[in-house]
Amino acid sequence: MLPRGLKMAPRGKRLSSTPLEILFFLNGWYNATYFLLELFIFLYKGVLLPYPTANLVLDVVMLLLYLGIEVIRLFFGKADHLEMTPWAVSDRYKGKPLPAKDAAQY
Repeated sequence: MLPRGLKMAPRGKRLSSTPLEILFFLNGWYNATYFLLELFIFLYKGVLLPYPTANLVLDVVMLLLYLGIEVIRLFFGKADHLEMTPWAVSDRYKGKPLPAKDAAQY
């Protein structure tokens, strides 16, 4: 039962997706686990294996860039998904890079 004054959206008007929200949540946990495991692998390489310091620094910098990009991607994915309106659906890609399907056709 919904609280007083709230109504469910009509069947065709629902814009958010529960499976997508679940994937965003699980992807956040996956990225955190991946980051920690990679960090431990880099520590192992740096301490126990003869690994060049310049390569190790580059690997850690790339890992940090990956983490930053993924956090931004998940944040904007969740925000865009939850605040989606009919106008946002039609204007979704204005001012943004091409979707992957369009870039692949290029």
